[in-house]
Amino acid sequence: MAKRMIIENGTKKVKEYNIGSLEDEPLLLTGYYLPESDNGQSWRWFGVPSAKVEIYFTDDLQDTDSGRLIGNPIKFGEISADVFFDGKATDHFEFGDQN
Repeated sequence: MAKRMIIENGTKKVKEYNIGSLEDEPLLLTGYYLPESDNGQSWRWFGVPSAKVEIYFTDDLQDTDSGRLIGNPIKFGEISADVFFDGKATDHFEFGDQN
């Protein structure tokens, strides 16, 4: 489940999104489920059967160089992600058991 997304420039936080809060998340284009919430926290599950998530940022993030997705991966199976920016592959990582 995805809870927050933080966009940074070096070690400086530029923008933080609350995933699952319709008022405070980036524009999710594909690959997400409806938001869920409990005890004042919200989140979404990503992936859906297509296993592709597309996110569009309407904020000016021109002076940023990294992003972090904070949440908890599903506990079974191996999950990896390829990250693309403007159609170009920029990263690949394995989720594992870490948050």
